[in-house]
Amino acid sequence: MKKSMKKIVALLMAVTMVTSTFSTTFAYTRVEDGKITDLNEGQKIFYAVGNMSPEPWGNAAEANIMKAVEGKDGVYSMELTFPAYDEENKWASRLAIVGNINDGDDYAVGGWTRMLVGEADYVANDSFTCLSNIRVECETETTVTVYYDSRTATVYIQDVEGNDVDYKLSWVGNDDDEQYLTVDEYAATTYDDYYAALSTDDRRTELDKINEIKPLSKALFDGTYKENVESLKKYIATGEYNTIRSEFTYDIDDGQLECTKISDKKVRITKYIGEGTQLTIPSTLFNGMEVTQIGENAFSGCSSLENIIIPDSVTYIGNYAFEGCYSLSSITIPNSVTAIGDALFYRCTSLSNIVIPNSVTYIGNYAFEGCYSLSSITIPNSVTAIGNESFYGCTSLSNIVIPNSVTYIDDRVFAGCSSLSNIVIPNSVTAIGDDSFYGCTSLSNIVIPNSVTSIGYGSFAGCSSLSSITIPNSVT
Repeated sequence: MKKSMKKIVALLMAVTMVTSTFSTTFAYTRVEDGKITDLNEGQKIFYAVGNMSPEPWGNAAEANIMKAVEGKDGVYSMELTFPAYDEENKWASRLAIVGNINDGDDYAVGGWTRMLVGEADYVANDSFTCLSNIRVECETETTVTVYYDSRTATVYIQDVEGNDVDYKLSWVGNDDDEQYLTVDEYAATTYDDYYAALSTDDRRTELDKINEIKPLSKALFDGTYKENVESLKKYIATGEYNTIRSEFTYDIDDGQLECTKISDKKVRITKYIGEGTQLTIPSTLFNGMEVTQIGENAFSGCSSLENIIIPDSVTYIGNYAFEGCYSLSSITIPNSVTAIGDALFYRCTSLSNIVIPNSVTYIGNYAFEGCYSLSSITIPNSVTAIGNESFYGCTSLSNIVIPNSVTYIDDRVFAGCSSLSNIVIPNSVTAIGDDSFYGCTSLSNIVIPNSVTSIGYGSFAGCSSLSSITIPNSVT
């Protein structure tokens, strides 16, 4: 926010449960030396920051902050008063949900992180400042309660009479330079169209960085978020929460799938239990629930699995999902998946080849590290970024073509690929990171294009067969 952290309202409210409805109690805590010191270990705090009343402007480190204790199922409430919406002063009707998500006794005010609405698994990073802004366009001054579900990163707003209050969201906006859409409009918009409509390359770069740290579920765009808003509304009214993130086990051949509902109709697989060798993940379970996500570590260490088929319904695969599947030799990834997450196939030592679909834009850090049997892989032109150590120690990999969509070869990407004898670096690449080809003992020659301006430390160290290398004048 440009009106920025010098002008904020730091408002936190305690949440308690009375039968099936919420009641709110203010509990002020004075911030001393930038710390909040009276929360119990494991408690989290969220607050609304923006330009609404009742608090005067103030610096976060100086403000009286209302302590928020986590309510039932991780839902928090915050009471705010919005002015009548004025197009010329629309920033005054804007807020963001901010939280310090670290456990412990001390909560540094400087460590607040703005939440990315709809992305419950978003990982905080101090370099990202342009995340979700919410705008409430009231005809008259209106007091509302903002409910925030920390498990699904869902926001529901209600007035004092219990009526729904609509809001607009600028998902990765900064002030008012990005479009604000309603929940319904986001559900009818594709992620790619939203991405293309961002106002600047800087916004797109920032969103790419967020997606690199942890692939986005894109729940805002596929209708999941809209369903979660309705479920949160029901929970506030009745106390029933079994429509969101309820957990269950689903029987399959040779095992079971532990699952978590992420909406009424969508499911994430969180763990596989079994000793089967062949696995076809079902696209739908009972009652028409669709499998759309595979969670972090879901198949980690499943050493008996040799072949896995992932259905087209899956759009998101969490980091480390297949890490340590030592017998896995074949896997089918559908075109619906957009990212190969961090350490996704780490030490899958029997994996000999894999086809990455054209839908994938990012290959994460350590994605194929230690895949000793991997001899061939095709990276599609859709991939724009390859994380560090992605192919570290792939000793059977002899040939690879980097597509011209990639602009940077990260640190140690191909280090230890001792069989790599040929690689083509496209003209799109502008920089080669540290130790990128360290220990590629079979690499005999390489041509670096004129587009490259920097080569990192030790990039070709230990390349004992390298007899020829062309370094362009563009390298400084």
